[in-house]
Amino acid sequence: MSVTVVSGVPGVGSSRVTEAAVASLDERFELLNSGDVMLEEALGSGRDVEGRDDLSGLSPTELRRLQRRMGEYVAAVATDPDTHVVLNTHLVVSTSAGFVPGLPPRCFENWTPTRSSSSRRIRTSSRSAGATATTAPIGWETASASSSSSR
Repeated sequence: MSVTVVSGVPGVGSSRVTEAAVASLDERFELLNSGDVMLEEALGSGRDVEGRDDLSGLSPTELRRLQRRMGEYVAAVATDPDTHVVLNTHLVVSTSAGFVPGLPPRCFENWTPTRSSSSRRIRTSSRSAGATATTAPIGWETASASSSSSR
């Protein structure tokens, strides 16, 4: 299983960065957007939503269910040893009940890493934002895109 998580605050440019990165890689890399996956699940289960922005109006319980299902979907896609998932998500999501994590731990309970590596940080930058990638000791790769006023 190979899952690289790229996250940032809304508007920082993580979607553009991930789209460009995956477009420049070979077909083994599949880009998933957590909001898109959650929207498809909500639509498929008959929720009254039309777009990703409507997800923020759902109850916290329903949002957690959608996040868990998103994690299960990512795990299912990533089980193919030839597929490398690049997951784009927000660090936090504003909801009617306040802010919630974009990728809470329950989302990746079903992710089983296939390799282990030591933690390391990689600094990259784009025109609109700096991005930091951290590979966790258990083999999951995570990246955080954040705006930087010092650049």
